[in-house]
Amino acid sequence: MNVKLRIMLVLSFCLLAAGCANMNGGDQLLPEKSRATPELALLSQKAQLADAGNEAAKAEALYKAILRQTPNDADIWYRLGNLYANNNRPAEAAIAYERTLVSDNSNARAWHNLAIIRLRQSYASMLQANLLVDESDPLAERIDRELDEYARITIIEGQPRPAKGAKPAKAAPEINHAKDVLVDVPPVPPVVVTPTSPTGQPLSE
Repeated sequence: MNVKLRIMLVLSFCLLAAGCANMNGGDQLLPEKSRATPELALLSQKAQLADAGNEAAKAEALYKAILRQTPNDADIWYRLGNLYANNNRPAEAAIAYERTLVSDNSNARAWHNLAIIRLRQSYASMLQANLLVDESDPLAERIDRELDEYARITIIEGQPRPAKGAKPAKAAPEINHAKDVLVDVPPVPPVVVTPTSPTGQPLSE
């Protein structure tokens, strides 16, 4: 076998191996260090400050900007979930918590908050069933009993419920998502970004 043919075979094998590696690793989570750039850390700090300052729209935009660059960042998905939950957007909160768990299945806080959201969604659905069921339907009595069972749950206790014998306007009920029930995360320390030149070296003051 001549030298040129050997070189071509070696190059072909290397390209094939690289292609297989890309196919196997393309769907893996981004490594932790890839989301630790100063720019992303600064964006995260700004998002958290906006979140803490009740600037929900600004915080949401910043969290989403980070996720466009690091779509598997479990911490940012979790914070976005809390933002949605605390602003009465349960469906979007549930999706964000689920995305948190795709990236970090051992995140107990995300499991907890997802459970709270799902429970409140279940209660809201039962209230809607209560609004729509006909009084003569045997289901009405069953729904009433089930609402009594929901009322025994501490995190639902005190939530709105139609009075017995009365039918309020047929509109979707709103559930109060109290912030003190959800589990939050501590804020990150301030980030100091050192200006750098195009070569990556720190710029002089």
